[in-house]
Amino acid sequence: MKLNSMRDSKLSANYCKIRNAEARRFVRKFGGGFRKTACPACASSDTHFEFQKCLFKFMRCNECGTLFISPRPTESMIMEFFRDSAASALWNSKIITKAEAYRRKHVFIPRVEKILTFCSKYHSDMGTLVDVGAGSGIFLEEMLKKRKFASLIAVDTNSICCAACRKRGVDAVQSTFEKSKIRDISVITAFELIEHLFDPLRFLLYCHSSLRDNGMLFITTPNIMGFDLLTLGSLSDNISGPTHLNYFNTSSMRILLERAGFHVLEILTPGKLDVEIIREKALSGVLDLTSQPFLKKIILDGDDKVRKDLQRFLNSHLMSSHLWAVAQKKKSVRKPTNV
Repeated sequence: MKLNSMRDSKLSANYCKIRNAEARRFVRKFGGGFRKTACPACASSDTHFEFQKCLFKFMRCNECGTLFISPRPTESMIMEFFRDSAASALWNSKIITKAEAYRRKHVFIPRVEKILTFCSKYHSDMGTLVDVGAGSGIFLEEMLKKRKFASLIAVDTNSICCAACRKRGVDAVQSTFEKSKIRDISVITAFELIEHLFDPLRFLLYCHSSLRDNGMLFITTPNIMGFDLLTLGSLSDNISGPTHLNYFNTSSMRILLERAGFHVLEILTPGKLDVEIIREKALSGVLDLTSQPFLKKIILDGDDKVRKDLQRFLNSHLMSSHLWAVAQKKKSVRKPTNV
């Protein structure tokens, strides 16, 4: 997988520039109404200030290591931001569209295979699969081709995304998941979603209540303790508000899922781009590796095989910045935490 094939570098740089400017205007307009929150993973109030970016304050939980924005905008504020965001429009209309064929081959088709493998491994019921935050529906389109599930449903708040899903032959509901009232679900997928949510626990509690017994939940999200995010910190293009509010790690994601009543089956970090992201930042001058000679030797001076070996090491030791969580609703698990 190649970073520049995932998104055009010039378009991506322009996107970040526009997004950061929008974020600053957003804080100046709504910041007085932001709400302070405890850690979204473990609910601890034992936190410290980590850094500020685009006027958003990023806090670190001293108990579980989760990084999160607090005070944070309310859900209605976030909805307004995305509705009016030129950066989001650029991302969806040009950056994602331009890379659709590559993403389909290297992200969505492997994702379908991975989901089906897990469903087989854990003997999942193949009734209804709901993809929350379905976007344009490429994942569901590829899943539809497999004819494994009795029904597939896309849930997204964006009307354009829902229309795109329907065009691909997938049923779509324009709503937040909590308001969709979909029940008796076999599998829920939520790819790159939970980091955007004002209240992740509330979302997971609804997931738990809407699943059948032994139903499965699949989540992907950034791993804040992964290599590229831990190395770059505030320099990471991934770290931004209000687009992302929560940055979990392998331990804190487990804590959050268990608070919602789930049995955690597996936590993985199968990322492919950590090393390439660091290399790009170093070559562009954003990240200075002169004081880190070992990293410089591997990232800049080493050959491609060394970098690939490093990426495989990160994946196998839960050190990549791309996190997968696989969880299941079981009768034997204690009752979910009340909101």
